[in-house]
Amino acid sequence: MIMSAILLLSAQAPAATTAPPPLVMPPPPALTGPRAEIVREPEARQPIETLFSPYDYPAAGDGVRGVVSVVLTIDPGGRVVSCGIQQSSSNELSRATCNILRRRARFTPATDALGNPVIGTVKAQVDWDEVFQKFGMN
Repeated sequence: MIMSAILLLSAQAPAATTAPPPLVMPPPPALTGPRAEIVREPEARQPIETLFSPYDYPAAGDGVRGVVSVVLTIDPGGRVVSCGIQQSSSNELSRATCNILRRRARFTPATDALGNPVIGTVKAQVDWDEVFQKFGMN
């Protein structure tokens, strides 16, 4: 009787489970491999200067203003995926400009000869003096 109870309990024990394999996500195919030939460059959906206000000026900017020139990489979805500084008068302005463009700027993506959206680049400038003047703040 004791032996049958042990067999019965062991038969009802849950089977050992193995952990599922880790989820490995490959990079998006559009961001890897050779670049397609671009027949139409990315275009901003709204003027870049409309994305900025004086309230975006960095607290650590120390009153420095001027032009920040950037090269933006635009993914096939029209979002900024990288921002390279070409010219700037301040590291703080550079950081603020790139952060704002990554968060707010949207583009019609570049297209290849078949009309497929592909990665493209755009050059842009933000003149922080003009940002303040546009709002009547000097």
